[in-house]
Amino acid sequence: MMEDHFYCKDLHEPIITKDKPAGKDDKAWEILNRKAVAVIRKYIDRSLFEHVSTYTNAYELWTKLESMIQKKTPRNKALLVRRLVKLEYKDGQSMMEHLNNFKGVVNQLSKVDMKIEDEMQALLLLSSLPESWDTLVVTLSNSAPEEKLTMDTVSDSLLNEETRRKERGSSTMSEANVIDRRGRDETRGRNRTRDRDQSRGRSKSRPRVTCYYCGKVGHRKPECRFYKKDQQTGNIKPDRFNPTKKHDDKTTTIVSDEDNDVYIIGECNLLNIASNDTSWIVDSGASFHVTPHGSFFSTYQSGNFGNVQMGNQGRSKIVGRGDVILTSNTGCKMVLKDVRHVPDMRLNLISTGKLDDAGLENHFGGGKWKLTRGNLIMARGNKEGLLYVTQAKLCNEEVNVASANMEIWHRRLGHMSEKGLNILARKNLLPNMKGMSLEPCSDCLAGKQHRVAFQRSSTPTRRNHILDLVHTDVCSMSEKSIGGASYFVTFIDDHSRKVWVRLLKSKDQVLDAFKEFVAQVERGTGQKLKCVRSDNG
Repeated sequence: MMEDHFYCKDLHEPIITKDKPAGKDDKAWEILNRKAVAVIRKYIDRSLFEHVSTYTNAYELWTKLESMIQKKTPRNKALLVRRLVKLEYKDGQSMMEHLNNFKGVVNQLSKVDMKIEDEMQALLLLSSLPESWDTLVVTLSNSAPEEKLTMDTVSDSLLNEETRRKERGSSTMSEANVIDRRGRDETRGRNRTRDRDQSRGRSKSRPRVTCYYCGKVGHRKPECRFYKKDQQTGNIKPDRFNPTKKHDDKTTTIVSDEDNDVYIIGECNLLNIASNDTSWIVDSGASFHVTPHGSFFSTYQSGNFGNVQMGNQGRSKIVGRGDVILTSNTGCKMVLKDVRHVPDMRLNLISTGKLDDAGLENHFGGGKWKLTRGNLIMARGNKEGLLYVTQAKLCNEEVNVASANMEIWHRRLGHMSEKGLNILARKNLLPNMKGMSLEPCSDCLAGKQHRVAFQRSSTPTRRNHILDLVHTDVCSMSEKSIGGASYFVTFIDDHSRKVWVRLLKSKDQVLDAFKEFVAQVERGTGQKLKCVRSDNG
């Protein structure tokens, strides 16, 4: 591309000829050579600039760059062949972009005297496709004339297939996972719904799909905003959801506490549970109650209480702990003591061990969970997948706090002063806030500001001589004059404050009036007009 640029700018002679051509002027040849050197230095990479910064001859500079970039060494050839073999097409990527990358590596190989046959290029291009394109690969292989493929045929077929898939609404056949439920009752309900929709002439409802990239339900991978964002930045991550991976159904979530570390290990078919804020997982292996929601707490103490280590070796901090008061699905009030606040958790966990310590009894069996105190049933739950889940709501009679933070309470209470907050803290109305200071609030500072008075200008001054400055303005009249004028233009001298007025029938006469005024005052005063100030009519 750079060589083409030289030909377009008529700067190609210095890079193809070392000596000055016959009939060329020395000065013109030196200038042409200098321009070519400047263009090369402008477009080369910074990593190469220091290696060629001392070259002043365009031919020598061009030869040096060719020897550095297009080395015909076995090592350079092996690297280019490896790049070509490992080049892979990813689902969702532009096929034209993939073809450009493939052809670019082939062209680099040809420059180091390694030419690849057309059929071999076509086979390497087909081998770079994922498994979702196997049908097309088999079709091209069977329909190849004389059992030989060409690059033009394969390229056209790939672009046509990409267009067909886009028109169908999916870039690959394996972009989304359709969750198919086979229960007897659900099948009946689905059939009834389908018959009713068909009778009313409605379109079919969209099936439930799971995004392979983010693991969320409701959209496909090409529609995922996280995938599109990472694709633009070039930081595509591995898919979180793999439908071909089998999970062990005999494992469950385990939480243990050792040296301020809480370990959570889990592999089950409910790793992507979409639970709402009122769903709690009853875990027999949890050492503590855990929730990611800071607004659930009725009492709260912030601090560093250790880490949570997940089954994927990831760690999350415990940023606080406190009590959570719930109303169970049986209407009983439950107080969960010493609940750990882990913002990175996705589920709410209830520890059966902590419930036992509180004198409550847990009963599991028949896909049901029951929590009792004597003959009173405190809560119930059902088995969903491999986990027991119960529904509970926050107790409306208690005030839930997010954190013992002076700034948060300052904003909640209408930006109350620090003195007022300390009074409430001394009366134990604000827990764990005694002796805390309030940081400066930007909203309060902005609200208490007042408008700065306009700076009074100094005493107005006038110019020292006449015609140093003339003010002019064009004005309209409500009624026409006797002579038929609808406008007038004024000229005011800044030094003497003398006023000249010219009547106008239309605004296009302003220039003529100005010329007459200049001629009149310059002849009458013997001075030259230096400056005119107006508001542009």
